[in-house]
Order: sequence, then structure tokens, then C-alpha cells
Amino acid sequence: MWNNTSRLLAVDRITCFLRYQSMTVADIETLTEVSIATSIVNSLTMILALVANGLVIVAVWTSRALHSPSNILVSCLAVTDLLTGLITQPLFILSHIARIKGLRDFYCYTTLGFSISVAISSITSFLLFSVVSVNRFLVLHLHLRYKELVTNRRVIFVVVCCWIMCIVEASFTITYGFYEIHFEILVMILTIGVAVTVTAYMKIFFVIRKYEKKSHVEQKLLLRLCENAEKGGKITSNDFIKQWKVSRTMAFISALFLLCYIPYIGVLVANVVYIKQITSRVSLKIAGNVTLTIVLGNSAANPFLYLHRMRDIRKAVLHLLQKWRMVKRYSRTERSLFTERKETVPKSFKIEKITAKV
Repeated sequence: MWNNTSRLLAVDRITCFLRYQSMTVADIETLTEVSIATSIVNSLTMILALVANGLVIVAVWTSRALHSPSNILVSCLAVTDLLTGLITQPLFILSHIARIKGLRDFYCYTTLGFSISVAISSITSFLLFSVVSVNRFLVLHLHLRYKELVTNRRVIFVVVCCWIMCIVEASFTITYGFYEIHFEILVMILTIGVAVTVTAYMKIFFVIRKYEKKSHVEQKLLLRLCENAEKGGKITSNDFIKQWKVSRTMAFISALFLLCYIPYIGVLVANVVYIKQITSRVSLKIAGNVTLTIVLGNSAANPFLYLHRMRDIRKAVLHLLQKWRMVKRYSRTERSLFTERKETVPKSFKIEKITAKV
């Protein structure tokens, strides 16, 4: 069995590079220009994704006040985007460099690695956005029972299960060439994810509408049930509105995520339909590079949306930056004081110290 699979992989390494040799010189030049442009864009968004998502992750995990299920899910989404900037985008750039330089084996291995990593990140993101939407609905629906049923450990367990399932599925189907099965699974997850997300946010909208129609006394009673469902503690009159704002923010980010993926999914469908037509091959590859750049660029846009729309995370990140700045200043002052002390030591004292040692 292993001999057959190794032969198949060897054949794939040869054919994946020979696909470009059937193109005309003009098509190859056009594709090379697009590859260079998309690689430059990905190199810039990669740096933004690493820095911004890293700040969000560190801010959430170092601040105990942010250790709630909703913020943990946001930090897990940031981890997915961070890994996109750390693994997926460098592989995307390296595969284009290898193709331009004519490095056949290196191109095929980097393309395989990129295909697996982009599949894992996309499927995981779809699942996590669905989990986030369900979590937002449960915050407003369960009220005081939310804290008992939805714990940090259970949320982390669900996220780990999503990651394991996506890694196993993408690694197996892509490595052994089951592209049709992988595409069917991707479409199925996309359909279920969109259905769950839309249903959850529609129910959230109906809960808010029902809340607005209630009388002032009933609103106060509902607020007492909903307030601080995640954190517990003192009741504040703005908590229900705050939860609605967070839900609206996550709905906006989910919609933007879907908008970034729709063109790429359209290109995948066109690839399956027009795979045998040589004339459409170049245009599909160009469209694939551009739409993939949009998909990967979404990982750099998400953390800025968190910072712009979520006040608690923004405050934590600013506090973290101020803390690092103070540590930097403290280390600088310590160094300057040390050098000043060193310079102010009299020469006679140094000579006496040396003679004493001798």
C-alpha cells in the first residue's frame, strides 16, 4: 500500500509542475506578474496578521478579567489567523518563488503544504464562527444558566475537537489525492456553518426585538436575568445592550469572513467544472491567486475589527503596550544608571582594588 501511495505522490510531483509547461509564454509571464504582486501583498498582510493577532492573544490570556467563553473564542479565532500568517502565507509565497525559479520538487512540496494549511485554517474558521454565533445566542437565551452550562473548559474542549477534526480531514484527503471528497466536505461544512450562523443571529435579533417591545419594568427584570451572565458580580443596566453590541460585532465579522470566502469558493467550483478546458486554465489560476490573497488577507483584518469594536479587548491591548513601554523605559534607565555609576567610580579606587586582588 505504501509503495503505491509513494508512487502516486511521485507522479503528482511531476504533473503538478508540468501543468505550467503546457501554457504559452505570454500566459506564463502574466501568471508570473500576478504571482509577484500577490506575494508582495501577502508578505505585508502576513506581518500585520502576526503582530495584531499576537497582541490580541497575549492581551486576552494575560488579563484574568477577559477569561470568559466569548473572549476565549475570539482568542482562538486569533490563533487561527496567527497560524495563517505564520505558516499558510509563507508557504504561498515560497510556492510562487519556487515556480518562478523552476524548482520542481520544492514547488510541489510547498504547494502541498499550502493546500493542507489553507484547508485546515478555512474549515476551522468556519466551525469556530459557527460556535461563536451559538455562544452569543446562548448568552442572551440562557441568562443565569449560561455560566453553569458554558464554561471555559468546555469551550476549549470544543475548539480542540474542531482543530483535530480539521487537521485529520485536510491532511488525509489532500495528501492522498481525494480532492473531490475534500471539496464535498468543504461545501457541506460551509452550508452547515452558514445555516447555523444565520439562524443563531436571527434568533438573537428576535430576542432583542422582544426585549424592546416589553414594558420598562419587564425590561428591568430581564436585565437582572441577563446581566453579567459570563462574569457574574455587580449588576449594570447597560449589560444587555453590551451583549447585543458584541453579538452585532461578531455578526459583522462573520459576514465579512463569508464575503472574503465567496469569490474563492466560486473559483473552486469553476475549477471543478472547467478543469479540462485549457483556455480557461490561466484565467482560473490568476483568479485563484487573487481570491486566495483576499482570503488570507482577512486574517490581518480580523484583529483590527476586534480592537475597533470590542472595548474590553482594546483596553487590554493598550494596557499591554503601555506595560511593555514602561518595562522598556525601566530597562533603559537601569542601564543609564549603571553606566553612570561605572563612570563615577574613582581611578584610585580601581587601582587599590586591583592591587588588593594581586
